Amino acid sequence: MILKLSPDELSRRVPLGYRTETIRTIARLTLDGKLPLDKWASDATCARIKKALREIPGVGTYCINHMLVLLGYYADIPVDCEVLKYLRDTHFGGKPVSAKIAVEPFDKYGEWKFLAYKCERIGRRLNYIDKD
Repeated sequence: MILKLSPDELSRRVPLGYRTETIRTIARLTLDGKLPLDKWASDATCARIKKALREIPGVGTYCINHMLVLLGYYADIPVDCEVLKYLRDTHFGGKPVSAKIAVEPFDKYGEWKFLAYKCERIGRRLNYIDKD
């Protein structure tokens, strides 16, 4: 469906902004069999997935880490401004920190880092952590 629409049509239907061409590129590579993410994920070739995604213009660290989480790799936390704010507020007393430092409290969880982060977020939302 994505490739049946022109970039303009796709942008009108879905507000992707500058991401429109990136989405179309990923769709084309997937359709052509050059980006078989599901197969690579089932073969546990995380490094290959990262390398292939890095080569796509418009795909950065956040996107790569987010896609890896969706494929079942939890070793990295996709950090955007909302995640960074949460981590600053909950682990660094609101002090400015880089994304790299912000995720350090979860380093001890290794390949399960994202799941530990997500469980903490759920725990705080449900008021299991830091009860007043």
